[in-house]
Amino acid sequence: MGHIATSQYIVFNFKGVIVKSCDSLFPISGQTGKNIFDVFPVLKCIEPDVQKLQQKDVPLFLPHVAFARKNYHSICDFVFMRDTFASHDVIVWMITDNARHYQCLLQQKQLHNKNFYEHFSITNKGYKDNFLH
Repeated sequence: MGHIATSQYIVFNFKGVIVKSCDSLFPISGQTGKNIFDVFPVLKCIEPDVQKLQQKDVPLFLPHVAFARKNYHSICDFVFMRDTFASHDVIVWMITDNARHYQCLLQQKQLHNKNFYEHFSITNKGYKDNFLH
C-alpha cells in the first residue's frame, strides 16, 4: 500500500504572498506568487490574527475545519505559526487531514455499538418478548 499524506504546509509572507507548498494533500505550488487570502477566501476572517503572529506566540490553532479545495474534501486542523524561511520572516500554515482518524473512530464506535447490541440481545433474550406482551 502506498503512502497516504496526512498533512501539508504552505508558506507565505506577511503580505500574504504564497512562497512555497509541499503539495502533499492538494496542488497549490502553481499559485506561488499569489495572495493566500485571495486563493483561500475562507482565511480572510482570520487574516488580522495571522498577520500579527510573532515567533514567541503560541501558534494559532483552528481545529476541525470542514475544508474543500477542488477535488479535495476533509475535516482538517489548521495551525498558523511564524517562522523563518530563506532568511525571511514568514507564516507557515500546517494543514492536518483528520479523515483517516475520524474514520477509525467511527469504525470503533460502530463495532462498540454492535457488540453492545449483541451482548444486550443475548443477556436479555426474553426481555423483549415479556415487555411487548
